Amino acid sequence: SIGESEYKSATFKIERRFSDGFQLQAHYTYSEDEDNDSNERSATGVTLSNPDDPNYDFGLSDRDVENRIVISGLVELPWEIQLSGTFEYRDGTPYTAISPDLEDAYCPVFNCPDVRAVIDGRLTERNEFRNEDITRLDLRFSKFFTFGDWRFDVFAEVFNVFDENSFSVNFGQRDPADNDFGIPDNLVTEPRSIQIGTRISLR
Repeated sequence: SIGESEYKSATFKIERRFSDGFQLQAHYTYSEDEDNDSNERSATGVTLSNPDDPNYDFGLSDRDVENRIVISGLVELPWEIQLSGTFEYRDGTPYTAISPDLEDAYCPVFNCPDVRAVIDGRLTERNEFRNEDITRLDLRFSKFFTFGDWRFDVFAEVFNVFDENSFSVNFGQRDPADNDFGIPDNLVTEPRSIQIGTRISLR
């Protein structure tokens, strides 16, 4: 393999250990993920624009997420009810503007590398554009009861509380020559869901 990658990051963490009925953790990560080939599984596809010069494609990888924030915590409410949750914000992943017409002329066979588009006379960078940010909040309410040696835990969980939607740009919307260039239409987040459950254990 002639693929290369380079990942750099810095993480900042704040933590409050459990005391006075609540605890909190918060992480912020800034990162830069670069490579010349983000394809890890295809045995037949060609992903390098120029196999004789792999660094021609070196840039942000398909996995790159520049900013990510995660906050989680737990608080004890009256009647011995516990509320816990996790909030996450992260940048969307990048994508490349392409020119299918140039690709057909450059490589008329199947499984060719994407040909980067030219916008206003400038060759665009690989993964120069970015999909929508993703925001999500998950919450869990729980309470336990004890009867002799038996413990009953009852809980309710809500995932994606505010039903936030985030979309990515499909391959068909990456050609600047089309009117729908850059319009995200592929849902990448899961809709809000709720689950209720119980757990029985012998102490």
